Amino acid sequence: MNNLEVMKQRNLFIIKATWLFFAIDIPINLLQGNFATVKVLIVVAIPALVLMTYLVKKNTSARLVMDLDLILILAVLFILNIKAANVVNLFFLILPPIISVLYRNWKYIFITTMISAAAFSYFLLLHGASYFTDWEATDVIYFLLFFLLYAVLNIYESKYSEKAEALIQKQEQILKESETKYRLIADNMYDFVTVLAPDGKILYASPSHENVMKMNPSELEGTYSHAYIHPDDLDSFLSKFHSMIETGTNLKADIRWKVGAEWIFLAMRGKPVVEKNGKIQKVVMVSRNITERIKMEQKIKQTSARLEALISHLPYGILALDKNNQVLLVNQKLREIFTNSSFSQEIIGIKPIEGSAQGKNIFLEGDLYEKRNREILEHCETVLDEEWKLKDGRIISRDAIPIFVNDQLDGFLWQFKDITKQKKLEKHLQEASLMDGLTKIHNRRYFDETLIREWRRCARTSQPLTLIMLDIDDFKKYNDTYGHLQGDASIILVAQTVQETLKRPADVACRYGGEEFAVILPETHQEGGMKIAEKIRSAIERLEIPHATSSVSTVLTCSLGVATIIPIPSIDFKELIGMADKALYVSKTKGKNCVNAFK
Repeated sequence: MNNLEVMKQRNLFIIKATWLFFAIDIPINLLQGNFATVKVLIVVAIPALVLMTYLVKKNTSARLVMDLDLILILAVLFILNIKAANVVNLFFLILPPIISVLYRNWKYIFITTMISAAAFSYFLLLHGASYFTDWEATDVIYFLLFFLLYAVLNIYESKYSEKAEALIQKQEQILKESETKYRLIADNMYDFVTVLAPDGKILYASPSHENVMKMNPSELEGTYSHAYIHPDDLDSFLSKFHSMIETGTNLKADIRWKVGAEWIFLAMRGKPVVEKNGKIQKVVMVSRNITERIKMEQKIKQTSARLEALISHLPYGILALDKNNQVLLVNQKLREIFTNSSFSQEIIGIKPIEGSAQGKNIFLEGDLYEKRNREILEHCETVLDEEWKLKDGRIISRDAIPIFVNDQLDGFLWQFKDITKQKKLEKHLQEASLMDGLTKIHNRRYFDETLIREWRRCARTSQPLTLIMLDIDDFKKYNDTYGHLQGDASIILVAQTVQETLKRPADVACRYGGEEFAVILPETHQEGGMKIAEKIRSAIERLEIPHATSSVSTVLTCSLGVATIIPIPSIDFKELIGMADKALYVSKTKGKNCVNAFK
């Protein structure tokens, strides 16, 4: 317990004892008829006691109350001796010093003793020897009363002192345990604690310094911290340190610290210790070795730089979104693909759906594109090779790949490729794969695909489908007579003639194989098929290609078979081919160079 608490307790004791004394003394004086003494007590002593009681209740400064207490006691005793001589007597010599003893203050014991002795000497010189002898009979009672009160106070003080001592011991034990606990933490924590003076001198270094700095803490104590800080970091650290000392704010600095011939990275956090007078006497610094973290961050930066360089040089556009669908990354290729769109501007941090009208402005089916975007994001779909046409005629393929971290959606990666050239090439290759290399009309493969497609369509609409099968007459003899080159030239002329005879876009002429051709006529009745077949036969005959070895004519001729059917799902399309072949066979047996229909 500190001196201030002792003063407060003593002030309270004296106030209580004085009230008790007056409570006994005033009735005694009234019984004895000492009205002058009672009057002095009521007029002088009681107001002073009331004032002191008020000050104690208001928690006025304990030292001020103690000073006023002693002054008022001396003043009241002096006035009482003037107004009622021989009443107080030796109280001047005994009471004030005893009260000072209660405060345990040697300075006040000496002062009150000297003042009491001086007052006693004054009244001794004023009244002479009678100051000792002219006591009233009740004075003995006062002495007994005083010493009784003193005994009571002494007993109370003794008990109070025992309690105070026990409290002090308990607080010392708590303080010792707390110090032991914090010392244990400071000595064994991974971070290391340093106590610095305001000038940067190291006053204390925790044992954990040895693990990191390879130095005994005692070697650090007494040195200055800036001796170990990297020159490039020193000015910044000193500026922050001095600012902390001047303003009392906390310090936060990441610096390089010398350990032998190497440098380690430290994260330093400092807190000033402010005394009651407002001055900073010490600074507690907690430091952590962040070398591995810094190296890891540097590696991450290098990896990120390489990754960004890689992404920027990818042959397709990249758009990365975070989990809130805000743009994180857009590479240069994406800007090149969408040259006239919002992608060519800075869109990092915005939501592409909300931040730009790219769908409506760029894509042919803009509304559908934006709707599809929302579906993909809402359902976390994985999309590969989804094709979209742009308004400028280009075709874009895109992939949407959701990114998950610990089973939680962390964003989306979009890839865009301009596949316009690829599509044109595919179309060209597809067309080439469906064209006959010699005649440049459609081949057998295209015939099969088209016949199946038209068969299904006419089955749905209950429309007739007509097929013409054509075969050049005596073509083997032609090749034997004129050679294969001339035979190929003749086949080309026949193919062109068949193609030119057809007028409707839906009508298809195909080379079926060798010298055989086929014509598909959707939604055409048998009568119409017969007319077109006859036009083809006569047009080929009018070509007047010489054929000296023909069994039919002196020029190249052909035979044709026509078949018509209204397709139904239960019949295979090959039935129609068989029917046309049979009709062609009839034409061959009837002398060739004619047209016959399947019946």
